[in-house]
Amino acid sequence: MARKWQLFLNKQITPSPVKYPFKEPFISKPEDNDLTKQWVVEYGIYSEREQKIKRKRVVLKGDTVADRLKDGREVVGLIKQKLKAGACVDPQAKAPEVLVRDQADQVGGHTMIRQAIDLYLAYKQKTTSVNSWRTYRSSLRLFKQYLLDTPGLKNVTLANFHHGDALHFLDQVILKYGLTNRGHNNAKDNVGMFYRHWLKRINRPGKLAIVNPFDDIQDKTTHTNKHTAFTDEQRETFKEICRKENETNLLLFVQFMFYTFFRPRQELRLIRVGDIKADTIYVNAEEAKDNEGAYIEIPPPLQALIEQYKLRTYPPHFYVFTHQGVPGSEPVGPDYFYQHHVRILAKLGWKGKYDMYSWKHTGVIALWSTTQNIRLIQQHCRHSTAAQTEDYLRDLGIIVRHTQIQDFPEF
Repeated sequence: MARKWQLFLNKQITPSPVKYPFKEPFISKPEDNDLTKQWVVEYGIYSEREQKIKRKRVVLKGDTVADRLKDGREVVGLIKQKLKAGACVDPQAKAPEVLVRDQADQVGGHTMIRQAIDLYLAYKQKTTSVNSWRTYRSSLRLFKQYLLDTPGLKNVTLANFHHGDALHFLDQVILKYGLTNRGHNNAKDNVGMFYRHWLKRINRPGKLAIVNPFDDIQDKTTHTNKHTAFTDEQRETFKEICRKENETNLLLFVQFMFYTFFRPRQELRLIRVGDIKADTIYVNAEEAKDNEGAYIEIPPPLQALIEQYKLRTYPPHFYVFTHQGVPGSEPVGPDYFYQHHVRILAKLGWKGKYDMYSWKHTGVIALWSTTQNIRLIQQHCRHSTAAQTEDYLRDLGIIVRHTQIQDFPEF
C-alpha cells in the first residue's frame, strides 16, 4: 500500500532544492468516524506559481475505519518526508542561478531594461516578503508593457532610457493604462527603486555608468479618503434589508468583519473552519497583512453567531464563506461580497459614501466606545505599535486622551 501512495504523491508533489515553508499534514475525518463522509489528509505546500502555501488534500477511501486510519498514517508520513526534504507544487522555470548570485557581473548600462527587470525581480523574490515582491512585480510588469508598446523602446538599455522617457512613461500610466494619481506615484517609486538597485551595482570602474531617470520627478497630488463608519441606526437598517433580500451570507460576512477587523479580500474571505478555535480565530501568514500569522479573540456576540450557524461542525479544511452560503471546499471570489454589498448600498441610497471597509471602522469605534482600551484595540487590529493605533483612531475622529492622569494621588 505504501508503494501505491508513494506513486500517487510523486505525481502531486514536486521535489525542490529550496526548502519552502509548509504546513504539517494531518488526518481530517468526521468525529463519529462515519465512512459515508469524506476522510482526507490535509497539508500545506508551497506553490511557486502563486508564491504562497496552498492547501492540498489526499482523499482516503478505505472500506473500514482501520483501513482509513492506516492509509492516513502512511500518507502523513510520506508527505512529511517530502516536505522536509524540500517540495513544491506548480513549479516554475528558474532563472540561471548565476544571474541571481552575481548580478553585478551580468548587468551593465548596455543591458536591456526588460532583461534587467527579470533579474531584479528574481533577486527581490529571494530577499523580500511576498506582498512586497508582488507590488514591485506589478509596477515593473507595467513598465515592461510600456516598453513593448512604445516604438523604439522594446530593446532599450538601462543607459539609454532618459528623464524625458521616464516622464512619458508616467504620463501613459494615467492616460493610456488608466491608473490613478496614486498608481502614478507607486509606479514612479517602484521603477525608480529598480534603477537605484542597478545604479549602485553598475557604477564602478570598467562599467558604463547609468543615471536614474526617475529622480526629481514630483508625485501627483492624491486625496486620502477619511475613514467613514456606519451609525447604529444604519447598522439596524442594513441588517433588515439583508434579511429581506435574502443576503444572509453577506450579512454574516459583514458581521465577521465588524467583530474581527479582518481585511475582506485577503483575510476574511479565506478563513477556514479549522481557523476558528475555541476562543480565537487564526489568520495564517499567507493571508495576513504583515506576512505573520496571528490570533484574535472571539467576542461573545461573534461566538454566538458561530454557534448559531454551527460553523465548527464542518470539516476543518472547508472555507467559511462560499457561493452556497454554507462552508465548502471553494471560497467566493475576491469581488463576490463587494458586488453584493454595493447592490445593498445602492438600494439604501448609500452608494459612494461607504465601502466594505466601513464595517471594520464601525467595529473599531464600537469597541473603543465601550472599552476606551487602546491596548485592546491595538491587539485586535494587529497593529505593531500603539502610535499606529492612535493615528488610525484619529482618522476615525477619535482623539485618545489619557485622562487617567487626573487620578494621580498626592505625594
